[in-house]
Amino acid sequence: MKKIRISALILAMLLVLSTFTACTNEPTADGGESTTANQTVIVEAGGTTGVSVVTPQNTTKKDQGANTTKPNGTTAAGKPNATTTAAGKPDVDSDEPTQGGWNPDTPEFQTYSVTDFKNIYFDSEIPSNLIPTSAWDAMGVDNNGIVYFGWTCTRRNDRKEDFAVFSYNPSTAKVKYLGSFMTASEEAGNLKPGEQIPKGHTKFIYHDGKMYMGSQGFHDFKEGIGTLSNYRGGHIYAYDIAKGKLEDLSASLPDGIAVKNEGILALNFMPERNLLVGLTHPHSNLVFYNIKTGKIERQVQGIPWSYGNPLSREIVISGDKIYMYRGVEEPRNSAKEFNVYVYDYAKDTLTKTDDTCYGGFWNGQVTTLDGKTTFISTCCGELYKLDHLSGRVSHVTSMVPLDSWYGNSKINTVYSLTLSSDGKKIYYLPSMYKNSGVVEYDIESDISYTIYNLPMGVYTGNGVMDKNGYLYFASFSTTTQNWVGDCKIIAFKIEKK
Repeated sequence: MKKIRISALILAMLLVLSTFTACTNEPTADGGESTTANQTVIVEAGGTTGVSVVTPQNTTKKDQGANTTKPNGTTAAGKPNATTTAAGKPDVDSDEPTQGGWNPDTPEFQTYSVTDFKNIYFDSEIPSNLIPTSAWDAMGVDNNGIVYFGWTCTRRNDRKEDFAVFSYNPSTAKVKYLGSFMTASEEAGNLKPGEQIPKGHTKFIYHDGKMYMGSQGFHDFKEGIGTLSNYRGGHIYAYDIAKGKLEDLSASLPDGIAVKNEGILALNFMPERNLLVGLTHPHSNLVFYNIKTGKIERQVQGIPWSYGNPLSREIVISGDKIYMYRGVEEPRNSAKEFNVYVYDYAKDTLTKTDDTCYGGFWNGQVTTLDGKTTFISTCCGELYKLDHLSGRVSHVTSMVPLDSWYGNSKINTVYSLTLSSDGKKIYYLPSMYKNSGVVEYDIESDISYTIYNLPMGVYTGNGVMDKNGYLYFASFSTTTQNWVGDCKIIAFKIEKK
């Protein structure tokens, strides 16, 4: 792609103001306000004009060979987004997203567009006793293109929290309720008095006729783990497609759980070994469940929990190696930097690597079609990549799209990545972001931009695309703005104009 030019007048002005700092206050996931450390923005002179994001002040970063240059994507006149107000703020009064987004003068940015946008509601299918509140990833697709998803719910009769599982058939446009975690455990005689199971936070993994998922009996431990012993532990569930039944696979395990006291927050698969790999919370240990034998083969200690470094929500598998990272959640702490760890299953060793990340915990991954690279997103909007040959993790870019790039711009939260069918682009939906929308990142040019506007809200998923090319995300809080409610699934296609 050709470099984007700006006028000589603007360049001269920017060179005079060669550096400046900006500081903003942004909401956190719990509704509070956080202050983000100053960021220095430098405008480079020379052959290529761009804006380089330097690591937030008071942190130390070694050069990982990352391309942190963000081309200047504004038009020569600095035009605001066509769908923003005169004050430059997005118009989010409407419940429905609007086609458009940033419309620069450069034609290369108008190649792809969102088509056939759908809101998929499931109110008529969910049992009347369940009130859906939120969905954190918890999505998958089977070999026939049926999409599966789950929602944290509150039970009307006793106010306990449960997790409901659904399927969506794209061919019939029908949603089907498949059951809940508490009901499945109760039917297996494996639900203890007082036990709640609010979270099915993991990716839904399809293998050999079943969709696998893990559970967590609480929400998060961020400020301390003193009460962890109050919780029973995490279960492993599977929806048997042929039987049409949601089953608690943990019922046959010792104590009826896959991991004691903790939850299973992330799930991945080692196909050569028939192993589901669960990442526990809050200890970030690894649990290996053999889907052939129905037994736990191994549990290993992961990244030690420490105050101020509490969360991990993604594991990346490369052969026998499992890459792990712990980070923060609040944007105000996103400059904090921590090491990547790798566990070697064959050698049974956990190694603290020299590679580091910042920008919050990992929460989203896609692997290129050739299998050589896995892109990983952090919750506060930084993009990294794992090179499967070298085993190195390196920073790629900030995920702020060019149409929102104003020097001090940042993304509070992003929860999922989806790879395009041709493997050339990555799509993501920033959550609780003033310029929410469908963002397209072009891998070759290292440029991202908004191709479709969405209301401010929460958008989560697991990179799900059906056989017809529709992308799927859970969507909530678009009207309430308080991280719960207005629950639905959204689906759309992205096609070349």
